[in-house]
Amino acid sequence: MSRVWIRGLLAGLVCVLVCPMLTRGGTTDLTGVYALYNAGDGSGRIEGYMRITQTGDHAFTVGIASRTGNPHLDWAGNGEVTGTQGYYDWRFDDGKSGRTTFTIDPDGTLHGHVQGSGLNWRYVARKQ
Repeated sequence: MSRVWIRGLLAGLVCVLVCPMLTRGGTTDLTGVYALYNAGDGSGRIEGYMRITQTGDHAFTVGIASRTGNPHLDWAGNGEVTGTQGYYDWRFDDGKSGRTTFTIDPDGTLHGHVQGSGLNWRYVARKQ
């Protein structure tokens, strides 16, 4: 009887430790500061920096890394990520708004497509 109980206890312990990892859905922690590069520009010139802060399993906040006080440059948003794909809805302080969709490479590089308020560009973002 005690062997059965011990085996059951061990099986339960394994499920508690392993199952959350299996059901997590491949969520990636995006927290950090990223350098943004224009995907169509091979010069390697940095276009700007953004900061992402994970706020939940799939949720995050995003925005300009350092606020400038210029409403045409300062922006913030909220998004969700699942596995290797995500999106965020953003708004500049001057009222421009839109949505960016992105994918994540295995090395953590983001490939984004920015659309809204007359903006339509693609970027590559690398964590600093």
